[in-house]
Parts: sequence; C-alpha cells; structure tokens
Amino acid sequence: MARPKKVLYLLKNKRICLGLTVNEFLIVAERAKKKDLKIVEYIRKKSTVRVMAIKEISQERNDLMERLVNSGKRFNTLTKNASSGIHRPQEL
Repeated sequence: MARPKKVLYLLKNKRICLGLTVNEFLIVAERAKKKDLKIVEYIRKKSTVRVMAIKEISQERNDLMERLVNSGKRFNTLTKNASSGIHRPQEL
C-alpha cells in the first residue's frame, strides 16, 4: 500500500539556499535550541511570521527622486566630457 499523497499546498518542495558565517549560524542554532525547534523549523517560522509592510511613497517624493537621478546623470555626463580631453569649456 502506497503512502497517501499530500495536499499540494502542504508540500515542501521549494528550496532556499542561505549563506551564513559561522557566527551567524551559531546564533541561529542557539535561538532555535532555546525554542526547542530544529534550525530549519526556526528559520521557516521566523521568515513567515510577519508580512513586510510596503511603504507608500508620495508623488512629491517620487518626483524629487527622479530629479535627483536626472541631475546625477547630467553631472556624470559633464564630468565624462570634461575628462575626455575636450579642452574647450564653451562646448560643454
């Protein structure tokens, strides 16, 4: 007799590889041990507890950021032209 199939939403078939330093791993392992959980269960629980709130950005702030980015692009173009060997500032 075969094992009954799990419901699709209960399957744990997705993997996430996580790189940790030795110190980070020891911290996670210690915290998991305090909660009497396996490390995997602890990480799963911590990563799915809260949903991160996406902060709304006002249109005014968005416009300001756009202007800053465009100013930076213009500044970079001017510095590139100035350092490219063009010695006639009136052409800039």
